[in-house]
Amino acid sequence: LPNINESSFETMLEFIYTRKEPKIGKDETFAKNLLHVADHFNCLDLKLYTESVITNNILVSSNATRLLLLADSHSCALLKEACMNTCATNPKAVMESLDDWAKLKESMELLTELIIHKSSEYSPIV
Repeated sequence: LPNINESSFETMLEFIYTRKEPKIGKDETFAKNLLHVADHFNCLDLKLYTESVITNNILVSSNATRLLLLADSHSCALLKEACMNTCATNPKAVMESLDDWAKLKESMELLTELIIHKSSEYSPIV
């Protein structure tokens, strides 16, 4: 299968047939590959599990922009919200990852969402 990581595919099959949660730890590359496979094959339980592991174990200011782009491209609402919160909390550290920040600037729609998210923190509740 093109663009499908073999190890991630095997992990998905093991999850489907055994319901054994994969050991992702803090391996960002494996987590991203697994998320891609789970999304591609519409394995929602694995996708949600992988999203939660990325959110809880891998997401930090230095990779928030990269993971925001990933979350947006795979329609991962939980991860996207967590990334936006991280970006809003520490924007200076986020912008230090220049390559990722440059890619985010190419997506006007996502950048607009991020600005709205950030500005909504300061809006008074009416």
